[in-house]
Amino acid sequence: MRRCKLFISIALRTVLFTLLNKALSIFKISFVLGSASSYFSFSGISLPLAGKGKSGSLVATCIAIIQLSFKIFISGALLKHLHMLAFIVPGWASALYWAHNTALIRVCIPALCMIFFIMHPVGFWACPYTLYWLVPIAFYYTKSQTIFANALGSTFVAHAVGSTIWLYTMPMTITDWYLLIPLVAAERLFYALGMTIVVYLWQKIQQHSSRYRTNELVHAVA
Repeated sequence: MRRCKLFISIALRTVLFTLLNKALSIFKISFVLGSASSYFSFSGISLPLAGKGKSGSLVATCIAIIQLSFKIFISGALLKHLHMLAFIVPGWASALYWAHNTALIRVCIPALCMIFFIMHPVGFWACPYTLYWLVPIAFYYTKSQTIFANALGSTFVAHAVGSTIWLYTMPMTITDWYLLIPLVAAERLFYALGMTIVVYLWQKIQQHSSRYRTNELVHAVA
């Protein structure tokens, strides 16, 4: 019975977040440099939060599989354009950040991204760009667990994974990467604040709901 309820919960959350992310992707934030028609969107706020809560990693993985399947079997875009992985894997990684407070997610992923970025001929000369990825590492070792710290850490993990994939799959100049540095700060801060507001409001709703049910129970007993 418990397994059945868990399966239903995961399935419902997967469908909900998949539809929500698709809807929010309509609202654009900024153009993706190096792309002909891709934009960052409000889905960068909702997708990482799929990993928050019970079985969050399973929900995030299911969403990633759905996105990957769509790109491969329906549009066929992934086989022709590997850079499309930059729109799937980062969201999955950032959701895992919310799901697990482990060094594997919060330290190893950004650290490996820094290494692979600097190993690239262009990335080597644009290495200051990777300093942003020290943020989630610093949060892990300082044990920062506030809503904002988790939000900022998760969005920088997504940024690390996405930037590294983009570096190896799309033609970008050293100048391009340096031009992005100030834009990244504003963009990631926007995502982090958005996630913080959503989580805070959801917690308030849950608190009021819990109080309401408690009051109803007290009145029923009385």
